[in-house]
Amino acid sequence: MSGDNKNNSLIVQIISSVIIALLAGAAAPWWWQEIKAFFAGKSPEPSPIPTPTYTPQKTLINIAYRGDNFGCVLPIAINISGQSFYPQGNFSSIDNIDLGQQRYQITGQIHCQTISSCQVYGEGVINVIPNHTYYVTWEIKSIGQCTASLQ
Repeated sequence: MSGDNKNNSLIVQIISSVIIALLAGAAAPWWWQEIKAFFAGKSPEPSPIPTPTYTPQKTLINIAYRGDNFGCVLPIAINISGQSFYPQGNFSSIDNIDLGQQRYQITGQIHCQTISSCQVYGEGVINVIPNHTYYVTWEIKSIGQCTASLQ
């Protein structure tokens, strides 16, 4: 019986020492913070979860114009996801375009030798794929007005 009292007394001393140390502000294990918060009636503060920053992948694409039967040139501007460029000739490359679904807009003029010129406008969405070639197509909508798209 005397041995049981010594063991109980030793356990009580250890537990009371741990409780005093924790109450005094020593480095507490995570579970102690949970117990303190529970008895204080408030929920523990969750640890912030780091959010990774998204950096879109970029690629090079090609813009091509197959030509037409009217001897037309296309001094146009193409804007893809906020980046504008001006294709030169029937084939141009542009770098640093975001991958995936991207909005585009085409503005400018179409000048033809055998038919008159027109103002051109077009917009849409393309799926940007690395090193893919997108073709400029256009059509006359009314006198002096044309539409264009990328395909």
